[in-house]
Amino acid sequence: MVNPRYIKQLKNLRGKEFFKSVKLTQGSRAAGTEIPEAAIVEPSKRLASKQLPFMRGDRVQIRSGPDKGKVGLIIDRYPNLGNAFYVAGVGSLKLINPIENKSMGDPDQYEPVVDNYKVFDYEDLRLVSKIKNEQGQDEDVVIHSLELGPEEYDSLSNTHLRRRFAKYDPQLVIPWPTTKVKPTEGAETTNATYADLRTYFVPSALESPLPIGAVDQITNVNNRYKRDRYAPRITAAQLERSMAPQMPLPPKTRKLLADLEAMPKPAPTVFTPQMQEFIGAEIKKGLERRATKEAAALKTYQ
Repeated sequence: MVNPRYIKQLKNLRGKEFFKSVKLTQGSRAAGTEIPEAAIVEPSKRLASKQLPFMRGDRVQIRSGPDKGKVGLIIDRYPNLGNAFYVAGVGSLKLINPIENKSMGDPDQYEPVVDNYKVFDYEDLRLVSKIKNEQGQDEDVVIHSLELGPEEYDSLSNTHLRRRFAKYDPQLVIPWPTTKVKPTEGAETTNATYADLRTYFVPSALESPLPIGAVDQITNVNNRYKRDRYAPRITAAQLERSMAPQMPLPPKTRKLLADLEAMPKPAPTVFTPQMQEFIGAEIKKGLERRATKEAAALKTYQ
């Protein structure tokens, strides 16, 4: 049931919302949202995804109905009907859907309208694929019938997919659409360029120039308000009680740790002035030899 507060009647709209709603609802009849009866099958007759010859991203041609001959793109499989797919580019409609009503649309929706794609049974679709002709150029070809073979590893999707080929020409293998997800920035990530612009290294607030954008990032450790506001609200004893209990160590492990702790620690290496002078002289010799070789090489090129 739809929450009544999300329902907007046409008579209650004003200004731009009224004209936009009238424009979107013109021609949007119930016939545009009908589901073909052939697509509705019993649960026992519904095929698994690996048994269907199509998947998301395939280009298909409509075989029958008012959209016969049109070519569209499979958006997704219709989950409630079984052997049917959403097809875009074949007379899809724009339906009003408030952005705040996430239960009726896509969670990533950013417009007050959504696309209502038509649903077609898989038997009413034919695959459209690019096949090289005699000149070696790619051209769109409609595959009359498809068959599925054994499963093979697909490196693009990192999954096992069944081999798909033409029924009357087993040598004509039809690859599955690329399902590899392109890396995109999530909703909680920050663009690298923007992060660089907002990153400042201010050694001191008393030195100039001081970027204006860095003023709100400078923290005064002596500020009483910040000290009280961000002070820890729990004590060490409360934190210890909230932690999960730890398994006690065996006696042999405790003895080994005690012996390791009692062993003398190696003394840190202290460089004497003579050692520092020797190391500096060796580094200087190496730099001089390198400079001599580079100068000789430069003369040969000149």
